[in-house]
Order: sequence, then C-alpha cells, then structure tokens
Amino acid sequence: MCVCVCVCVPGRGREGGRETVAFLHALSTYIYYKHTSKYIHIYYYWAVMLSKRVALVTGGNRGIGYAAVRRMAQLGYCVLLAARDVQRGEAAAASLRADDMDVQFLHLVITDEASVATAAREVEARYKRLDALINNAAVMDYDNHITPLNVPRMREEFEVNFFAAVMVTNAFLPLMLRTSDAPRIVNVSTPLGTHETVEHPHNRYGSPLFTSYKCTKAALNMYTHNLAYWLQTQEENSAKAAKVNAAYPGYVRTDMSRNRAEAPMEPDEGAETLVYLATLPADGPTGGFFHKKERLAW
Repeated sequence: MCVCVCVCVPGRGREGGRETVAFLHALSTYIYYKHTSKYIHIYYYWAVMLSKRVALVTGGNRGIGYAAVRRMAQLGYCVLLAARDVQRGEAAAASLRADDMDVQFLHLVITDEASVATAAREVEARYKRLDALINNAAVMDYDNHITPLNVPRMREEFEVNFFAAVMVTNAFLPLMLRTSDAPRIVNVSTPLGTHETVEHPHNRYGSPLFTSYKCTKAALNMYTHNLAYWLQTQEENSAKAAKVNAAYPGYVRTDMSRNRAEAPMEPDEGAETLVYLATLPADGPTGGFFHKKERLAW
C-alpha cells in the first residue's frame, strides 16, 4: 500500500521556506495509518530532502570572500556571509539578495571567543545545519620582517590568520558532523607558507619578506593536514566523509594585495579554488593544498 500525505504550509520567501522545512520535520516524524488493525509507520525525511545546504564564509563582505559567497549562492547554497563590520556585512549580503541569491549576514568577530560561540549557536538554532566552512578572513603585515621581528604584531597576525581559523572550526565542526552528510572545510592559505616555495633558489619570497605572514600560513597548513588526518581516523561516518583542504586563490587584486596592477587575477577567479574544495564530491581529496584543481606541494 502506498500512502501519500500532502501538507500545505504558508511561507514567506526563503525564511518561510526554512520555517516550512522545520514544520514538516516536526509534523512528520511519525505518521500512523491504521488499516485492517495494523499500524503502518510512515517515516518522512522531508526535512533532509528539502533543506538547502548551508555554507559559511568568513571575511565574506569583500574581495575573494565576497566572490566565494556569490559563487556558492549561485550553486544553490544558503550562504552565511560572516563579517566583523555589521554595516558592511549587511550591505554586502543585501547586494547579493538583490540578485535573488540566498545570502544572509552573520555577525562574527573571529578573534573573539564569545562572538564565535554566539554565532555557532545562532547558526544551529536558525539554520539547523552547516555543510561548508570557508575560513577566508586574514590580514597581512607587509612590514614585519625578520630584522627585527616585531613580536606583538606577529601575535596579532597569528590571532587572525591561525588561531581564529582554529577557533571557528572548533565551534562549527560539531554541528557539521551532526547535520551534514558531506562536511567541507576550506582554509585559505598561500605557497608562502610552504617549504616548496620559500626554499626555491630563484624565488624572491624565500627572503625575509613577510616573515610573520608566512609563519601564520605555515601553521595553518599543518593544522589543515592534521585535522584532515584525524577526521579520517574517526569511527563516525560523518567524520570519514569530511574533507579538509587548504586553498591558494592565486595572486588576486584585493585590498590585501593593495590592489596592485601586477596582480593578474580578479576576486571571482580567486574564489574558484575555494568553491571547488567546498563542494568536493564524496571521492574528493582531503588533507591537501590546492590551486584551482591542481594539488600543490607543502
């Protein structure tokens, strides 16, 4: 016997859609149909089938982050545009919603533990899931070289580029493992944090230039590799299904690169690698470092 149950619930745009999914999930956990003294238990999984995948991008209000938000939304994700500045973040999200994209602003100060915890609770309460996390926000101190290295400024750079990424991942990973069948974490990095680049005899970036920045990205690269390895050793299927990779956007014309004319890439092109890794298929790689679809050496 086949039983079809139709439920109509009024919604209000995208918010209404998410409310409808939540309502259906609550309504249809168990439906009992009585026939010839037997109860047929009908299990519905509408909440899973109908709910959109959700992605979060830090530093999403400009540059590569903004481009990544747009690309993920174009792929059908509900994208949480995370930023520290409320006014700029709201404006960036609104500009994408004007193009009929499902983009919502999330206030997130990535270096503040309380802010990160609050954001994680908000995402779980409001969206019920998280499928992709792109740790994009970063800073670069152009003047903190080895001679001498300014330790307080180096600490500030580590707070944003490394410790914040770890803290944000710690806060959101449990939700991802509970609610997503394909968790994806992308840490935005650079070859400047790899031995392959800095040891090249003809590479000017092997010099003491940007020492502080390079150290933060080297740490992020190691964290990426170790987190990916740890997840693969866990017994839970969701952990084994998770993919954690580092992404090199390329030399992109952004505020961080001081919009140098020599930078050959626009933000949208730079976001390509981030989105590729955030949407990897089940047989995709993990624990690697990539530019576009090419694996780079650590």
